[in-house]
Amino acid sequence: MVYLRAAALAVVLVVSVGCIAPFQALARRFNWPVSRRIPLLVCRAICAVLRLRVTLAADAAQSAGPRLIVANHVSWTDILALGSLRPLCFVAKTEVAGWPGLGALARVQDSIFVDRTARFALPAVNAKMAERMMAGEDVVLFPEATTGDGNRIKRFHAVHFAAARDLLARHPHVPSVSIQPVSLAYLRRDGLPLGRMGRIAVAWYGDSDFVPHLWNLLKAGAVDCEISFGEPLVYVRSDHRKTMARRAHARVRVLRSNAILGRIADAPVLKEAEKP
Repeated sequence: MVYLRAAALAVVLVVSVGCIAPFQALARRFNWPVSRRIPLLVCRAICAVLRLRVTLAADAAQSAGPRLIVANHVSWTDILALGSLRPLCFVAKTEVAGWPGLGALARVQDSIFVDRTARFALPAVNAKMAERMMAGEDVVLFPEATTGDGNRIKRFHAVHFAAARDLLARHPHVPSVSIQPVSLAYLRRDGLPLGRMGRIAVAWYGDSDFVPHLWNLLKAGAVDCEISFGEPLVYVRSDHRKTMARRAHARVRVLRSNAILGRIADAPVLKEAEKP
């Protein structure tokens, strides 16, 4: 069965590169409504082949206006999991564009690519993020700037939170930007709870090779990923990007901890976690 799944994945990727990506570029150029559905369907197809089962555990009410989604980062599969729920625009490092398969997926998603080694280019990336948010797209940022082992969340870098600040500076009529905290937690494999070592096995981080990790996903049991959208933070002109990054980190940490412990986050816990 693992070879059949591998073959099915290859077919999906080939079709994505050869047919869907060019059509998606055309659809976005002419702003066809189908351009919002294509990435959703591609992500769902790949999730089905990988047996990545995504559950939306909590979905806070969405605020009107521009929205920046900030999430913890565990694996390359995070993009598939989030992208299978709703149309999203991802901020990804430039290397992803050249990766076999994943590069095609990133292009289908029409991701915003950032070269983290070229600091002079970061303002342009923030401007592009602001432009997408003003156009009504939800932009997804992984502020850790790297993947983790699935057991802890690293510090959130604040550099791209400046996209919200720049948006407000360029559009005086916009009162605020919503900063939406999101938690991804990989909880079970083959229906059995993942402990600390199990979460490390599912994660893709550090010097992990991509092909062995992909093969492990194909041959091992189905993985359950639980996603929680927390209450949004409101970024106004008087806010500072570093303060907002710390507040978002606190909320994502609580959401993820509650997912692992099997409980629902409540307001008092979030309020306590946000204390400086």
